[in-house]
Amino acid sequence: MMLSVKANDTVFLVDFDDTLIEAQPDPTNFEIPEDLRFTVQDLSQKPWLRLIIVTGRSVAQIDQFFHPVRFPIIGCHGCEARFDTEDASKDIHPVIPEALHAQIMSIVQHYPNCRIEDKRYTFAIHACAEDQPLLRGDLDKAIGNHRETYSLALYGSCFEIKPSSISKGKTIAKILQEEPRFSGLKPVYIGDDVGIDASLNILLEFGGALISVGNAFSEHGFGLKNPLEVRDFLRSIT
Repeated sequence: MMLSVKANDTVFLVDFDDTLIEAQPDPTNFEIPEDLRFTVQDLSQKPWLRLIIVTGRSVAQIDQFFHPVRFPIIGCHGCEARFDTEDASKDIHPVIPEALHAQIMSIVQHYPNCRIEDKRYTFAIHACAEDQPLLRGDLDKAIGNHRETYSLALYGSCFEIKPSSISKGKTIAKILQEEPRFSGLKPVYIGDDVGIDASLNILLEFGGALISVGNAFSEHGFGLKNPLEVRDFLRSIT
């Protein structure tokens, strides 16, 4: 990877799964690598360095992984955010309606082998291959009355119901425009979803850069090969 950045005029926006950490056998229950814990702790102590984790996971989940260290996070694909580390996260989108939430809970009870992540704004279901066709149909029916506002996405073996109007790119752009602490900073996004999540391209309008990770690296010929390289890169900018 060849990229020239000055940390004091840059905000680094870093994805979590498959970017900061490797793919996990059980995405709902694992320990983060110790080198990542130390790196994040070190980065959090640099007042001149702006780092935001941008993830499909909730702010609460990320805080739990790195406790007691806290740092700015955009969570649930852009549905919530927290920048002042002493504050609670703020809603960018309302939580899932009670009726839809009840339907989802009723459905997953029929799939005892699935693992669920109830993130309030979104709902993720990790399913085994044999359950996926039926589960997809059931979840698709559940969002039938909410199709204008919610959609069903598939990430590997994980189904996720999330707001249609929300995206990482939209939320990051809103924050760059409205948060004084990030005004005028160059956004550098690092993630395995570069080239997949088209909403991220809006960051180029802010003079930013997109750094691909993993599979996207081979397609773009520019980026970082794996989470280990991402962690090494973050350590290098301190």
